[in-house]
Formats: sequence, C-alpha cells, structure tokens
Amino acid sequence: MSPKIGSLARIGRHLFAWMLFIFAGISHAALPPQHQNEKDLAVIMEYISANPEVLSGLQAIDLASMSVYYGDGCSARFARQFVDRPAGWTGPAAPLEFIEASCPEPMDMLSEADDIGGITDRATSACDMEVKEEACQ
Repeated sequence: MSPKIGSLARIGRHLFAWMLFIFAGISHAALPPQHQNEKDLAVIMEYISANPEVLSGLQAIDLASMSVYYGDGCSARFARQFVDRPAGWTGPAAPLEFIEASCPEPMDMLSEADDIGGITDRATSACDMEVKEEACQ
C-alpha cells in the first residue's frame, strides 16, 4: 500500500505545481503605494531642500494632491510626467515633476480681508469727539 500513497503524494505535488503555474499568470511590476509615496516624497523633499523660502516657511506636504504649502498662503504643485505606454501596461507610475509655485499678492490678501466686513468698511465721517444725547437713549 505504500507505493500507492507515495505516488498519490507525488501526483498531488505535481498537480499543485501545475495549478499554481497556470493560475498565477504573468504578474506586472506595479509599485505598492508605500513605495510610490516614498519616491514621490523624495522628489518633493528635493524641491523643498533646493528652495530656502519653502523650507523656512513649510506648513504641509499633501501627497494626495501632490502639493506643498508654505509661507503666507503659498503653494507648490507637482504632477506626474507624461510617459507614453502601451495599452494595458501596468507598472510603476511616472515620476513627479514640479509644475508651478504660487503665492497670493499682498494687495490681493488685503482686499480679501476688507471684503469680510472689517473695521475699514464702516463709515467714519459721523464719528467725532462729541457725544450727543440722542446716541445715549
């Protein structure tokens, strides 16, 4: 009976190996998210290190929107480089590249503050040092 048991085990191993080979298919080389984020962060950190004004006023790095926020409302945007790939290709994403940096102009910031109804919106021509009785009632 031992020859039958040994031959069944051998057939089972061969069957398992063939099934694994058939159903595994060809796997594509896509980077897991943590490795892709690490590559993206390295590009962003290289930009930050090369720009002292960004480094000194750094507030946040947003990997989801591929942006860096610094200073008084400033931001730097990144995007993926365009790489022409064949249809159905999967693999590592294209590397990030710097797109633009933008900062609001100081006058734009002042005009936005005035639009919210600050002290500069009040009419001050009626203000004087005299207190009238009508105002106290």
